[in-house]
Amino acid sequence: MSQGLQIKSLREWIATILAGFFSLLVVLAIVSGDIESVVINTLFTLLLAAYQRRFILDNDALLIRSQLKLFGIGMITFSVKRIALSSLNELVLTFGRAKNELMLTFSSEHSTQVERFDFRGQGELIKRLLSDSGIDYTLRSKETASKKGHKAGAASKDTVADVFYRHTSPGEILSSHSVSRFAMPLPNSQRKTVYIAVAFGLLITIGVVSSSQNWIAGCVLLALTYLSYWLVRAHLCNQYYFIAQSPQSDIVVDEQYLQLPALLFADKKARKVAKEQVRSIEARWNYYVVDSYSIG
Repeated sequence: MSQGLQIKSLREWIATILAGFFSLLVVLAIVSGDIESVVINTLFTLLLAAYQRRFILDNDALLIRSQLKLFGIGMITFSVKRIALSSLNELVLTFGRAKNELMLTFSSEHSTQVERFDFRGQGELIKRLLSDSGIDYTLRSKETASKKGHKAGAASKDTVADVFYRHTSPGEILSSHSVSRFAMPLPNSQRKTVYIAVAFGLLITIGVVSSSQNWIAGCVLLALTYLSYWLVRAHLCNQYYFIAQSPQSDIVVDEQYLQLPALLFADKKARKVAKEQVRSIEARWNYYVVDSYSIG
């Protein structure tokens, strides 16, 4: 089995793009004669250029390793996830327009775990790596996956609870699935507040950069503006979806019914849906349909 094949993650790709941005700031700082900015931006460039997160074939195992490595010299290893080929239960390779994804389901002691690895391009390389490993894998495209939920009978289950077995210990069914209020969709009525916060941050950033030509401060303020968007959004969602009369925020799973929390519905009333009322269930992650089932 060949060794040394490595797939660069989406995070590493983003870090490389940012390293290019900071290298441009280095050039601008040199032109303006700002030595302090040259030093700081050079450090940022080197750190970002050194960042690696890779999927690696290593003899009888697959590795997901995060580290800082520059000019062939390893500096810091943040984490190494080693997955023995013999422990793999399922491997799904999904190709999409913006990114590709590997989803590995494997056994670890007495439980089943799931690991995801996102990357861009490298289609032929990843197929070669998986071929060299001798692993059987499922190949999908996100376009196919997004249509999957519209196909009746994509996978049938006997009870409502059977749908929720995946990614847990074999035979184990979680009876409760928490819904995070802060991660719910932002209501249209709250969008104006978020936009005002972002606009305020952008105005401050533009004012600082235009008055002082301090690009580092501008980048920091821009990052804070981006962070403030998510913090304000999370705060508003957390408040909006808290329903004092029905604070339960879990989906309760039983063999014969689903108990759905009030925050999922416009009338803010919880619902208990019997098995006979359920036509199908679709598991969705953002815009990606993970799986689809018909009931019965």
